[in-house]
This record gives sequence, C-alpha cells and structure tokens, in this order.
Amino acid sequence: MQIRFAPVRFREGYDMQEVDDLLDRCERALRSGDGSVTAETVQQLRLTPTRFGEGYDMEDVDRFLDGVLLPLLASPERFPYDPDRDYTGADLLREARAREKQQRVTERRAAKSERASGSMLHPAESRPGLLSRLFGGGR
Repeated sequence: MQIRFAPVRFREGYDMQEVDDLLDRCERALRSGDGSVTAETVQQLRLTPTRFGEGYDMEDVDRFLDGVLLPLLASPERFPYDPDRDYTGADLLREARAREKQQRVTERRAAKSERASGSMLHPAESRPGLLSRLFGGGR
C-alpha cells in the first residue's frame, strides 16, 4: 500500500510507528481476506498522540482512515483491494473532501436563509437605526 502522510513536529500528531503497524496489519488483512482487521476494529481504535516527537498529521490520518480504509474494509466487494493501486487516497480522498465541502456549503446556505428570514436577527439588528430614531425615518 502506497500511503504518505504529512509529518508534524511540535504539535499533536499520531505516533508514526503505531500508524505504520496498523496499516501493515490492514494490508495483510485485505490481501488475505481473513477478516483479522475489520471496519469496526479500525473505528474503535484509539491511536496514541505524540506532541514533541515527530508524528503524522492527525487530520490526514483520520481522513485516510474514514475515507479510504473503512470503505475498503467494510465493502470489499464494492472497493476491491488492488496491491498496485496508489492508496495515497488521491481519488477517494478527493471524493471525501468534495462531500465535506458540499456539506459546509449546505450548512452555510441554511444559516444564511435563516438570517435572511429574520428569525435569527440579533435584537440590536431589529431596532431602527440611530438616524431613524432621531429624525423619524420613513416619514
């Protein structure tokens, strides 16, 4: 499995050896199909964070596990394992990022429509402005 994660120092990251060992176990399980590592196993796994030593970027590893490894383990018939494939996750991660981006856009649109409807106005925004109050605007 060809995978590259961004290394981090002096901020929290995952222990490199632990992540590498996990990926080796997952690759062996995918190649053999023995079920020794399942999607549930990966979901319940807690990787050890490291702060001062070199580690892998937590967001990169989490994104890979959620967007690439879990689908491979959960649905091997839908995502068959190919040992020659580049599992940096470029295509699968691109899909995951596109879904995340679409979700953020949808959330922003919903928040904007709530603000526009006036139901979420701050009390100060619902009062007339200073000039309106001084000069009786709108007359």
